[in-house]
Amino acid sequence: MDFNVTAGYRGYVSIYDNLPGSNASLSEESKSTAFVEQFKSLYGQIGAPRSLNDYGIRRSDIPRITQLTLTQRMNNLEMNPMPFGEADVTALLEKVIA
Repeated sequence: MDFNVTAGYRGYVSIYDNLPGSNASLSEESKSTAFVEQFKSLYGQIGAPRSLNDYGIRRSDIPRITQLTLTQRMNNLEMNPMPFGEADVTALLEKVIA
């Protein structure tokens, strides 16, 4: 979601607007960012993993996972609201693998 907001996606605005405590005076960019931050907070509250390291994934696995993602999950990547290619997959994996 960070990627999408940074790339200019504003589709999270309507979701944010329906959250308790939403601020109608925020810009669309600020609403999108606020939604992502609230989602991250929820993720933390439920104890969801923020890293793949707990699953034994290492940085040396990134090229293989990137290729598997591109070959086996291209349909998922194509459904992302913003274009998300090989370099983006690699960058995301680098964020979630220490």
